[in-house]
Amino acid sequence: MATDSNQPAASASCTREFFILLGVWLALALVLLWLGGVTATSLGYNYDEAIFAGMAKDFTTGSVHGHHMPGNGTAKIFNRQFPVWIQPYLGAVKSWQLIPLFTYCEPSVFIARMSNLAWSLVGLLFFMLWV
Repeated sequence: MATDSNQPAASASCTREFFILLGVWLALALVLLWLGGVTATSLGYNYDEAIFAGMAKDFTTGSVHGHHMPGNGTAKIFNRQFPVWIQPYLGAVKSWQLIPLFTYCEPSVFIARMSNLAWSLVGLLFFMLWV
């Protein structure tokens, strides 16, 4: 049975390509974090940021802060209102992504925006690895 003599070269090539891909992603991530950091402290909450962050904050603090969109849905977890959907046609995944940071950091516009940017960078990395 013959062995493939090109296998070590192919393995080294894959490793090199992987590190090049990670380097490109890291460069993109740094540029996007810099650009996002510049505008992350700009005044005002966008409509969707306020909706998703409000329900995430309610879960992390354990108390409801004001009224939410009509038709929202929550489930009681750990005696707190966990967001299931924001509106009948809109899920609460963005709220779920904010919950870990809001648990350990003071909820703010900056934290919400940087959390969304970080999740986007994770998605970009997975996409680049897949392609």
